[in-house]
Amino acid sequence: MPTFHAFDRPLGARVTDVDLTRPLEQAGFDAIKQALDRYSLLVFRGQPVDDAAQTAFAARFGRMEKTRLGALGQGGALVVLSNLDENGDVVPVAHKQMF
Repeated sequence: MPTFHAFDRPLGARVTDVDLTRPLEQAGFDAIKQALDRYSLLVFRGQPVDDAAQTAFAARFGRMEKTRLGALGQGGALVVLSNLDENGDVVPVAHKQMF
């Protein structure tokens, strides 16, 4: 069963005792959903989830939207966010990728 450790800030908690690479039982998911309502932000450290596991976990919260056209990963369930260009350089703050 997941354990939640509140941050000493206005919101957020670290989640331990859960493995998101494996199917999550309903009671564990319900606890995570309640914690999300309570803390607004949950951090799952050290979870080496792949795209399929991430999508399956996220879909349990409800219908997922497709990513917008023009975004990296367009039309799929996951969007790729980065502040690096194709050469690995940091893009300027005004770059469209930053919005």
